[in-house]
Amino acid sequence: MASNFRIQIHRNSENVHLNLIGSFDGNSAFELIHALQDKCKKARKVFIHTCGISNVHPFGQGVFLKNFKGAGLNHEIQITGDYKALLDPMEDI
Repeated sequence: MASNFRIQIHRNSENVHLNLIGSFDGNSAFELIHALQDKCKKARKVFIHTCGISNVHPFGQGVFLKNFKGAGLNHEIQITGDYKALLDPMEDI
């Protein structure tokens, strides 16, 4: 795992905000998938903020996009920030 990666989680009413901070690699991608599955179960909407990411490794991007679709996430997810285009699974459509 990128030693400087972390996820700050903030909840307000029915929404959850995940602030990604640091370098996004393959292990970071799995950490984000697990956070979405574990910490966002009852959320109506989830915001993933990428403005704190310093860089996205291509392998991390691939791991996240491949595993996102099979993660069984049932809520609306919005990705914001400079790395939205790299991490938003809806950008492929």
